[in-house]
Amino acid sequence: MLSRIFLAAAVLAVSACKLTMVVDEGGEVQSQASGTCAVTTPGEPAECSHDVLDTDYSETFTAVPDPGWVFSNWDRAGAALCQDPNAPSCNVTTAGLAGHPMLENFLTADVAVYVKAVFKPQSEVTDTVLVDGVEWAQPALFTHLDRSQIVANCPDGVCGPGAVLNGYDMEGWTWASAAQMQGLFNQYIGTAQLSGPAPYRYYETFSEWAPAFLEDFRPTEASDKLRSLVARVSDAELFLPQPPADPVSQLPDSGTADLEPAPVGFANCVGLTDWGDPPEGVIGPYGEDVVETTLCDTNANDNVGSWFFRQR
Repeated sequence: MLSRIFLAAAVLAVSACKLTMVVDEGGEVQSQASGTCAVTTPGEPAECSHDVLDTDYSETFTAVPDPGWVFSNWDRAGAALCQDPNAPSCNVTTAGLAGHPMLENFLTADVAVYVKAVFKPQSEVTDTVLVDGVEWAQPALFTHLDRSQIVANCPDGVCGPGAVLNGYDMEGWTWASAAQMQGLFNQYIGTAQLSGPAPYRYYETFSEWAPAFLEDFRPTEASDKLRSLVARVSDAELFLPQPPADPVSQLPDSGTADLEPAPVGFANCVGLTDWGDPPEGVIGPYGEDVVETTLCDTNANDNVGSWFFRQR
């Protein structure tokens, strides 16, 4: 946090005593200092400026999208000044920097620093796979989301009016549970291999269904050794065995009588790993196709997607 404060000080210092909010089409920015900053002439971005005069400055700017639009990110100096450039609220502060020579030398400079709110049109989910009358969204559309964002938009797994994730209109979609994911995999496997709280793992060597599954659903993780599709599921119906010391380690192949919720900070994941054919001269677990329920970090900055479906 301290390093970001000093970065904010450096940006403001190098660039100025005026903070200028820039807003293009798609929404407005609200703050106490600048009021509402919004486009008034179509095709011309709005610029709203105010002075930053002392080391007690602190202001929160909130990006509010228009209907049919979503907030994307803070650009220009906002990428450095905002604690989270992807969050709609951005606090800019010089608090706690009294006596900092770089900041104080430039508080009277006649230069402006620009912070731009970027909005983009809201999209419909069209990249889908239809399986037995159920439409599944590609989980690759929903990477870089953490569990709290999904829960906020889809409480109890159901995405209602106004729900938006990664710029997609989610109304009518459901965040899949582990049991619902088991049903999806069973459709490809051809039999009810996965049902109830256990097994947590099903594997088959050189199956036909795993390549078919990965032809329909794009992998969200990959390496030169394997193809992998791992995605978050709703944990409303899934409870795991006593969490291991290493929460991301492999879970047992079967359940236990003593079940505990997943530890805070981790979400439940269900995914498929296809090891494919072994390279020439290489010995290893090649040929195994594994469906596994495990734990994954809720960190948003990752390549783990999320499973959503709707009835057709």
